[in-house]
Amino acid sequence: GKLRREERLSKEEGKGVVKEVYMIAGGTGIAPMLQYIKSQTAGRGGANVRLLYANHTLGDILFKKELDTLAEAPNVHVTYVVSEVGSEEGVALPSDVVKGRIDSEMVDENFSTENMDTKIVFLCGPPRMNEAIGKILRKRFPTNTFIFS
Repeated sequence: GKLRREERLSKEEGKGVVKEVYMIAGGTGIAPMLQYIKSQTAGRGGANVRLLYANHTLGDILFKKELDTLAEAPNVHVTYVVSEVGSEEGVALPSDVVKGRIDSEMVDENFSTENMDTKIVFLCGPPRMNEAIGKILRKRFPTNTFIFS
């Protein structure tokens, strides 16, 4: 996919060390995120990565075993967001799974806007998701949001 910069990082911000990486992926949008997460776990001193990964059902989650393994690293936190629970209704969901849709409230609960010059935000999902969540992210992280489309 093509990376579209919402706004260029200022030279001052570009010199800052990225300490927090926030990612939102939907469906196959996890593909470009996966390599980056791997790079942050390959050596010491990687940025803290927080991923919200949206799918319709638990069965739709791509690369789940690999993501679960990456999430064992102390600097990686993965939350799976599913819009449908299906036949698992009434069964307790694992602690890393949330039922619902990614919205402004979920973004606020998971992504801090403090120390903005040390953060970067990536979004990759279907066009409607990129449009809707992109609006939320651009309000909170106006110079730090990058959308893969």
